[in-house]
Amino acid sequence: MAELNYRGEYRLELDVALDAGRRATAVILEFYNDKSAATYIKGDGSPVTDADLASDKVIRETISAAFPADALLTEEGASGLERLGNRRCWIADPIDGTAQYVARTGLFDVMIALCVEGRPVVAVATQPVANRIQAAAVGGGAWEIVGDAVSRFVIAPLLDPPRLVTSKW
Repeated sequence: MAELNYRGEYRLELDVALDAGRRATAVILEFYNDKSAATYIKGDGSPVTDADLASDKVIRETISAAFPADALLTEEGASGLERLGNRRCWIADPIDGTAQYVARTGLFDVMIALCVEGRPVVAVATQPVANRIQAAAVGGGAWEIVGDAVSRFVIAPLLDPPRLVTSKW
């Protein structure tokens, strides 16, 4: 398994987020490859699938096992207001881009982050179909993991004028 060169304050949290992301990815890909996830419509009209629900469960279980005192906010499960009084809160979207998952474009992600006192300190995004992970930790930098290859993100020099980057979705 790919190893990140980070020994900072949030190493354990980064490892747990990576583990949760990898576990969620495995569950999602099982549904995706088998074409077995049923789709439902939530109260807000957006889709949710069995893969979303299973991914959410895996993320909640993985994080809660490692950090039982931390608050957790997930799109499909944990959303209690008691999190507002906790200095540490994990935020996760078990499938960001469910409509893309349903359309089988492969353009969906798993997003996991930890905020401490309202400030993000760890973030992990997996792209299940591409077998790609992006990870970052405060004070440590950011990495991309593709298979077993790890590379650090390198920030390009500031352009003049600055360039604007956005997402297709």
